[in-house]
Amino acid sequence: MILQKNFGIEKGGLETKQAIERLLKDEKYFERISKYFKIKITMKNRILNLAFLSILLLFSSNNSLFAYGTNDPKLNRETKFVDYQSTEMPLAEGVENDTVTTNSIVNIWNSNDAYNVKVALKDKDSEIDIAIYNMLGKEVLKVVQKGIQTTDEAIYEFNVSKLPNGVYLCVLIGRNFRDVEKFIISR
Repeated sequence: MILQKNFGIEKGGLETKQAIERLLKDEKYFERISKYFKIKITMKNRILNLAFLSILLLFSSNNSLFAYGTNDPKLNRETKFVDYQSTEMPLAEGVENDTVTTNSIVNIWNSNDAYNVKVALKDKDSEIDIAIYNMLGKEVLKVVQKGIQTTDEAIYEFNVSKLPNGVYLCVLIGRNFRDVEKFIISR
């Protein structure tokens, strides 16, 4: 009920998609939502936290939205959200996803040394960008090197000795795919 009264998100009211778009434009609306969820967010870092607030809005108890899609990348051209009345709302209008190859397999593991991480990519394309982000969304490591091409996979190795213990996201972007893997550094 509080979300319905304060933010105009209700059955037949302002749709969640519009509420999220309003987060970008209206400073007072943004402050009210961040205060409601007891999060200290300023307009300077709102883009970083916009995804977090969007998820809170989308999956709050008074707003029964869920995401759906097929596993076949050729059929799933865009992610859609469905509300309680099964009204489809495209997440991003006019944006088409690239065709993703389904035979891409990513493995991340430690080598013998605790500070070296290896990424093996089973793909025809051995040129990928690897970036490591902390949980605040800050890029902490960028890997710029060519992978060592073996029979059918490219192997990348990078050193994480300067990173403190914690949870990180490894973002891998290739010509035909994008993947995010979560890993933990614990020494």
